[in-house]
Amino acid sequence: MIEKVFRSDDVPSADRFDIWRQRLSRDVSPLGSVSYLHRIFQGEGITVSSWIREQRLANARRDLADPTLRSTPIHIIVSRWGFPRAADFSRAFRNAHGIPPKDYRDHTSTRLPPPARDTRQVNPPHRH
Repeated sequence: MIEKVFRSDDVPSADRFDIWRQRLSRDVSPLGSVSYLHRIFQGEGITVSSWIREQRLANARRDLADPTLRSTPIHIIVSRWGFPRAADFSRAFRNAHGIPPKDYRDHTSTRLPPPARDTRQVNPPHRH
């Protein structure tokens, strides 16, 4: 059900998160319960916020590797995915992928493989 309502490229920015969460709660739960939404994610061992953060990081990572966006400054790319402060994004990206975003972008533009690290995308939980 969550996959029908939520696409990873439709991750809300921080200022629209509450609206998105209410919409998703309404679509997932017949009663529109935000707590029900959180229980679905909790059953999978992840929080709604951490899943959204992982999706934002994955989308920013994809855009950093996109050659058509090479001339777009990193801070512009990451602000599109809900990271208003480049320093916060850089820290989160480095923690998740083991490499700073600028270095990742440089590696992908020169076609050198970035350092190996587990970068699996977290899938949304499935309703049982």
